[in-house]
Amino acid sequence: MKIETENGCEDVPDQEAGELVLSGAAILSKEQKEPPVVLLEQLSKRLDDLDMIGPSAVEYKVLAKLGKTLVQSGVRQSLLDQHQLDWLTFREVKQRARLRLVGDANGRVDLLEALNKSCRHFLESKQSPICLRRKLPESELDEKEMWLITQGANGADLSYESDWIRGRIQESQKKLWQYVKVGGDWRDFLKEMGRIKSKLNRAWARAFSEGRVLCVDEAIRGDRFVSPEEAAKTIVPKKGVSRLFLLTSSLPLSDYADHAQLTAIRSATRKWLNSVGGQIHAMGRRASKAQLGVIAEQRFGLSEDAFNAVWKNASFPNKSARGKIPEEKRISEKEIKYLK
Repeated sequence: MKIETENGCEDVPDQEAGELVLSGAAILSKEQKEPPVVLLEQLSKRLDDLDMIGPSAVEYKVLAKLGKTLVQSGVRQSLLDQHQLDWLTFREVKQRARLRLVGDANGRVDLLEALNKSCRHFLESKQSPICLRRKLPESELDEKEMWLITQGANGADLSYESDWIRGRIQESQKKLWQYVKVGGDWRDFLKEMGRIKSKLNRAWARAFSEGRVLCVDEAIRGDRFVSPEEAAKTIVPKKGVSRLFLLTSSLPLSDYADHAQLTAIRSATRKWLNSVGGQIHAMGRRASKAQLGVIAEQRFGLSEDAFNAVWKNASFPNKSARGKIPEEKRISEKEIKYLK
């Protein structure tokens, strides 16, 4: 997989490259000879873990309590237990949740969009589209290893939101279906990209219904807490009403039942691992799982089993490396404790 680091652009084994990109220590290059399958598989796994957005207020039966806490005497609260609440617009909260699910460990780079750019670049590199007067069935496209880029009479562009192809096709050809030869591996990858996008949309809908995204309507007559069911059905409120959203991950732990705290602590531990992993890699050093487990127990109070569960889904550089770490590369536990 081709990635970009502070040392420039380089080809790195897929597993290692995927870990570096997920940790934020490297950026995925849009120029890929082979489809970056490992990275897509990692994102697919992360979409199953909605605790990255925040614990479920519905599952832990604290929705009614939170409703009364977040809106008191008809006024939305901005401070709770001396904890600043991060209220967001719909556009902001959707982007924040998306970065939690498919962003790097720093929450800055949208990795699904980075994969999109790789797909667009790959399709743009294909010359001489094949123009047909009929739409080929999926089975035939699988057999011929082709990809549909422009569809039918309206010239709808299907090349991952790119305008590149339309500029090269004459007006008389716009009534045709246009295909390019992509090869079996890339065709499978492009199909999986479509499934991941659908999975992301379903994850966002679940986050609402499970009370991981909370909602308050502000109006002249007073503010009110909006149930997950209503919020999911009516994203746009009535005229004269302003709707704000809150991820449950931004709430203090005291607002959850005791058994919910483990979920929040695991989320904090994963975030810490992702952060220190990128820092350690940038220093050219390495840390063992055992070292990190000891510090996590001291810092977060996690048991060995709980840490192992977090480690499994963490984005940590060289996590899959085997063998003893050379002494000149090993970072001490004291040094790790100073990282944040």
